[in-house]
Amino acid sequence: MTLLQAADDLSYPMGAGTIGDAGAYTDCGIANAHAYSILTVFVMSNTNMVMLRNPWGTSTYSGNWHKDDTSWTDSKVNEVPFGIDPRTSDTDGIFVMTMADFIDTDTTCLNDF
Repeated sequence: MTLLQAADDLSYPMGAGTIGDAGAYTDCGIANAHAYSILTVFVMSNTNMVMLRNPWGTSTYSGNWHKDDTSWTDSKVNEVPFGIDPRTSDTDGIFVMTMADFIDTDTTCLNDF
């Protein structure tokens, strides 16, 4: 997280992308052949997190910490930057995931992400 955190601290624009067949999705709802904005990186309850946005303005992310994940509590939401509630921000294309999931390219959720 150090490099992403340093870039975030300097307000650098950051992005991520996927490869694969356009129109297809990974097992956790990440669109293939698509770009995402990295809005910020942050720590939530001692877990390094990444906040992303789909420029299409919708999110179908269904991995860990998806909008309906029962791990979300009001206390956890209060730790999310910019006053964003990940339980409702999918209609703006915003979702969060752990840094570990973000950088793990061996999963069927984020293969090639």
